[in-house]
Amino acid sequence: MKRRQPKFYFSFRSPYSWMGAKLLEERLGAETQSIQYVPFFEPDETSTALLLERGERFVYTPMTREKHLYILQDVKRLTHKFGYSMTWPIDREPHWEVSHLG
Repeated sequence: MKRRQPKFYFSFRSPYSWMGAKLLEERLGAETQSIQYVPFFEPDETSTALLLERGERFVYTPMTREKHLYILQDVKRLTHKFGYSMTWPIDREPHWEVSHLG
């Protein structure tokens, strides 16, 4: 049976995705070149309209305040555990789709 190329689904918006990518690169080194990186992002208004035209929709549930606070705490814990330095971006109106399409 032929082995398939491994895929790594990532999002620039997710600190967990960033940490996962760093861990892969640290542990696999040059072998990460064999991984297919696949971006995940929430569609912008244009893409959402195109989905609706096709009778599709993007399922999204806004994050609760409690979940947001948990993630902030958890990311701080994990970055400390792995010895990473992280700064949260200050972009009040990010357009995540553009950075993922590159």
